[in-house]
Amino acid sequence: MPDTLAELVRRWRVTEQQLYPMILADPVAYQRLVLAVRGLADDLAVVASPEALVEAYASSAPQAAEHLRSVGGPDDPGAAELVAGAAFALRERELSAAMAADGRARRLAEAARSGAAWVVVQQAGERAMAVFGNYRRLEMHLPEGTGLYSYAESRVETDRPLYVVEKFRLLRGPCGMERSPRRAAPRARPCPRSVPLTPLAAQREYSGR
Repeated sequence: MPDTLAELVRRWRVTEQQLYPMILADPVAYQRLVLAVRGLADDLAVVASPEALVEAYASSAPQAAEHLRSVGGPDDPGAAELVAGAAFALRERELSAAMAADGRARRLAEAARSGAAWVVVQQAGERAMAVFGNYRRLEMHLPEGTGLYSYAESRVETDRPLYVVEKFRLLRGPCGMERSPRRAAPRARPCPRSVPLTPLAAQREYSGR
């Protein structure tokens, strides 16, 4: 059975991690591998979706070996596999970041068209898992460009997490939404226990909106 995208992404990232210890053991070999990875990743710039990466990976070994030879690396299938995995991990992150940026831009545009004052720019994890620190959400107040970033921080001194809302300015930059160098408020403020689990209105009321 062919590997799924999620399985391959995990494998690529594990392979990528195997490169890092080489910088101490053999810096020259590490530099050659990195150059080969960058070269293959540049070739993968034409691959436009994560699903297409899955198809491309099946035939990537000869291409990875060629990039490795071009930088004076060994003619070694194991080294070529490292190069391929790391290059595909790099390209997958680029694609995921681009897709996330497109999603944020789409949500902002939809909110602007509808006249909404608030929009959820992005969120990660499940709300029910917020008590374990596995939920984060960024909202934006469109008229002012104010961002509310809510999350949970674990505390070693207690079994109850600290819920936090961070308030700051958001700007539209070349890579999407970016923080303004000037903060709109202190970095973090502790919130009532229920904040991350309640509707957005509760967070806005807490923040003074």
